[in-house]
Amino acid sequence: MSSPNRLALLSLISSVLTLCFFCFGWAPIPFTALVCYPAAVLGGVAAMFTGWRAVRLKANGGRRWMAWAGMGIGGLSVLAVACFTFLSLTLLGLISSAWQAFWPATQTWLDALWQTILNW
Repeated sequence: MSSPNRLALLSLISSVLTLCFFCFGWAPIPFTALVCYPAAVLGGVAAMFTGWRAVRLKANGGRRWMAWAGMGIGGLSVLAVACFTFLSLTLLGLISSAWQAFWPATQTWLDALWQTILNW
C-alpha cells in the first residue's frame, strides 16, 4: 500500500502528463489525436483515482493540494477530451456532407486538367 503523500504526488504528475497528452492531440501531425486522446483519458482517470485515494488516506505535510489539483486537472482533461471528440465527430460529418456537394465541381475541373495534361 502506498503512502498518501506518494499518491498525491503521483496524482499531480499523472494530471500534468494528461494535460500534455491532451495538448499534443492538437498537433498538426496525422493521427496524433488517435494516440493522445485515449492516453489523456487513461491518465486523467489515474489522476482522479490516485488523488481520491490520497485524500481518503489523509495526505498531509502540504501534499493534500497535490491530490486536489491532480483530481481537478484530471477530471477537466477527461471532460475536455470528451467535448473535443464530440465536436470533431460532429464537424467531420459536416465537412463530409459539404465535400460531397463540392465534389462534382472539383471532379469536372480535375478531368479538364487531366485532359489538358494528356493532350499536351
